[in-house]
Amino acid sequence: MFSKKELNVNISYYQKKKITNYIINFFMFILLFLTLFPIVWMIYNAFMSNQNISLGKIKIGRSPNHTIITKKIDNDKLLMGTSDGSVNIFDQKNNRLVKRKTFKTFATNIKPLDNNKILISSGDKGFFEYDIKNGETRHLNLSWQKFFKETLFINQIASTVMVVDPKQRKVWTTISYSNYGNIIEIDLDDFKISKVININGLFGFSYEKISISSLEKLGDKLFVGTNKGILQINVRTGVFGHTYGEEIFKGKDIEHLRKITEKNIILATDYDIFSFDIETGKISPIFSMNRNSVYSKVITALNINDNNIFIGFNIGFFIIDKYGNLLKQATGAFFKEVDQDGNIVGKGDLVEGDILGFSFISDKKIVLESLYGRFSIFDLQTDKIIKTGIITKKGYLDFRWRNFIDLWNNIDFGLYLRNSFIICLSTMFITMILATLTAYALVRFPFPGSRTMSIAILSTQMIPGVMFLIPIHIMFTNFTRVTGIPVHGTFGGIIFIYSAFFLPFSVWILRSFFSAIPVALEEAATIDGCSAFQVFTKISLPLAVPGIIATGIFVFLVAWDELMFAWILTSAETMTIPVGIRLFVGNFQNRFDLMMAASTVATIPVMFIFFLLQRYIVSGLTAGAVKE
Repeated sequence: MFSKKELNVNISYYQKKKITNYIINFFMFILLFLTLFPIVWMIYNAFMSNQNISLGKIKIGRSPNHTIITKKIDNDKLLMGTSDGSVNIFDQKNNRLVKRKTFKTFATNIKPLDNNKILISSGDKGFFEYDIKNGETRHLNLSWQKFFKETLFINQIASTVMVVDPKQRKVWTTISYSNYGNIIEIDLDDFKISKVININGLFGFSYEKISISSLEKLGDKLFVGTNKGILQINVRTGVFGHTYGEEIFKGKDIEHLRKITEKNIILATDYDIFSFDIETGKISPIFSMNRNSVYSKVITALNINDNNIFIGFNIGFFIIDKYGNLLKQATGAFFKEVDQDGNIVGKGDLVEGDILGFSFISDKKIVLESLYGRFSIFDLQTDKIIKTGIITKKGYLDFRWRNFIDLWNNIDFGLYLRNSFIICLSTMFITMILATLTAYALVRFPFPGSRTMSIAILSTQMIPGVMFLIPIHIMFTNFTRVTGIPVHGTFGGIIFIYSAFFLPFSVWILRSFFSAIPVALEEAATIDGCSAFQVFTKISLPLAVPGIIATGIFVFLVAWDELMFAWILTSAETMTIPVGIRLFVGNFQNRFDLMMAASTVATIPVMFIFFLLQRYIVSGLTAGAVKE
């Protein structure tokens, strides 16, 4: 055992001070980290996808790279397109990726144009034509928002839809988005938009939201699959033809349209397959996934080959003839499970996930396109998987600069930013002028009851602001009714209320600043011949500037972040940033990604003002601490 003397360690004063400084600095760094972490985390989330934020993922996600199209180039090579806008050349013989070109798109659809060229439509970057042989690219930046009057959440679009006519050198494309009824026609020679077709209101349900899910073209007729039915359009004349199946498909998306003959189209909803005779307009059900059976699965892929219909879903596929007779089924045993990142966790040959498409590379071989860049080649003669693999790497890192672009496209953020500056700056100037005069008068010109008045001003802050909401609303309504002057939803109304709320606290704060100014300075100025007003403007006011600036910044920041009164007392033309951010929270979806982007942009002016006036803030916070 050690004695007390042996345990005593002599530490000098300077060593103790050094250790103390290390401990203080350590805790200060922790405090700084805790202070800055919410801001850094907000900015970080502004670059994440809404899905990852909703799922609570911490890492920046990767764009989905699901295989969506396959085309045979020669005996050994396959061209495969993925949903991240990648074009991949896969060598079957050597089982390796030979070439890869990525356009880093979202909501992607890919169609072959000829043996050398493919077309890529996307929800965020528009339209591409890519020449596989020489690597040349043409780009048409489609502005979907340009043809849409309502808010359009670009990076929430489920998919883009496209149909190509290589002979006419035309392509028709749109997006599957609620109430987006525009079909854009593109001339492939000029590579420009040649026509915009709007179908809203053509079904007689203009007050209901319409969405386009599929397109198919036969001759001069373009058939449009929607959630209301099928619409026929003559693409040469631009004349709208008949609408079909309004009673059958009302509220059901027609997800797939495929030509089976020159007179018949096969179409599919989530669970059912129909045959559509374009001459008679008759629509007949031919096959159902039977939701009550073990095969109760949503249809995810549909294609036609030799008058046979291939139907894909998440654990297999069916092959039926044009009359709906089941010819072949492949389910269950071929499939294996994968986790959310695409890693295999089960046994089998295929990935358990939606079969996203069928591509025919020979009479007896089909490619099953699947999730996470995977594919499988199925032999129709032997009913076996003869090859399976991964064609590409994971999708590009989904670092979403696009969130800041969508922010301005989805809501009128520029208007809300302007409104916030007008309201907050006006409130700050009005409050500071009135508070400065009132505080100086209470300090330098005492009158009977001035002390009581000061306490009464402070006591108003004890009542929660929400208690004033209904009385203010009634006051605004009655004032407009009596005088005819509108105040609700105007700049004047909200500025008046903000100024009234921030005035008492500002008076109390500035009162302490003026009290700290020595009276002897004002008396000396009076002896030198200054009037009371000159004493205030030339002596007291300059000395109180740091305190006034600090209080004004406080008023500006509180007004900048205030939501409750702005939500109730402003209109569409006078809404502030907090109200605009609130619009990203809805009944059907919450756009946390755009909310974080909006919050980041809203923080920039505040941080700029803070760093610009930091010297005045620090001196102002300490100026009134000496004397009451």
